[in-house]
Amino acid sequence: MFFSIVTVNYNNKKGLQETIKSVLTQTIKRDKVQFIVIDAGSNDGSVDVLEKNEDLIDVKVSEPNSGIFFAMNKTIALATGEWINFINAGDSFYDLDVLAKPLLNKTIVPDILYGRSMYVLNGNDIGCPQQKINHFYQGVLIGHQATFVVLELTKSNLCSLQYRVSGYFTFFFNIYGRL
Repeated sequence: MFFSIVTVNYNNKKGLQETIKSVLTQTIKRDKVQFIVIDAGSNDGSVDVLEKNEDLIDVKVSEPNSGIFFAMNKTIALATGEWINFINAGDSFYDLDVLAKPLLNKTIVPDILYGRSMYVLNGNDIGCPQQKINHFYQGVLIGHQATFVVLELTKSNLCSLQYRVSGYFTFFFNIYGRL
């Protein structure tokens, strides 16, 4: 297994620091993870965070771009792992073993692997309900930060640049439709 973990950032220095820590403290061997960070030309000190962690980030780009979905699409061309995951600045993996355990003891390897997401609201962890993948057709999304997709499937199924907020919906919808 080899993962390309993608983080997109724009002026979220604190969130970027948290996400970098979350990725780099995973228990999986470091040589099994390609860490890509795309920054949209931040001016809040995020670039300093990238430079401070330069030796731990495999691919780092900091330049103005056309938004989050443009940046996510850009990383697909830069990714070399078997699986890709988008965990944006401010997101964290649930625990230290997220990357180490997805396919343990699996005889059938799925094309999409996803788990539950949690978010913090007023200092409280709130669990999102477990979604069934066939609920895509009803417009129910799963969290991209808790989803791993076989990289090969992403090459022809990019995030839509047409939508400002839900561009990754078309990404997952198109992939699911191909399965």
